[in-house]
Amino acid sequence: MNIANLLIINKSGGLIFTMKNDKSSNQYMIISSSLHTIYAHTQEIKNFQNQYDFEPLIIYAQNHKITFYRTLTGYSFIFISDKDTIIWIKMFEAVYKVFIDYVLKNPFYCDEMPVNNDKFYFNLKNTLDKMK
Repeated sequence: MNIANLLIINKSGGLIFTMKNDKSSNQYMIISSSLHTIYAHTQEIKNFQNQYDFEPLIIYAQNHKITFYRTLTGYSFIFISDKDTIIWIKMFEAVYKVFIDYVLKNPFYCDEMPVNNDKFYFNLKNTLDKMK
């Protein structure tokens, strides 16, 4: 299982976390905004009665797969992986649990702000390593 990147996007489409920093922050903000818009348009096309369905949206590219999960709180978790990698709901749930425990429960974290928490990074890496 090879996850190339994990992006976490807030309710308004702003990037609050990226697992890799190989591009500039502006490039990642453009990517996250575009992906947020794509997700919103596909939900309109699919015409869901329940917009917070936990069924992932999966987009296949030539060599990669983009898997979207959107939470009830409005956060989007976007896994960018190899085409053959399967992102199970259990993986999303584990990542979301780490996000809740180390970001949302942090009294110093302001909603909609970028995540800057070493404990979150460490536990996220451990969680993803266990899933391999």
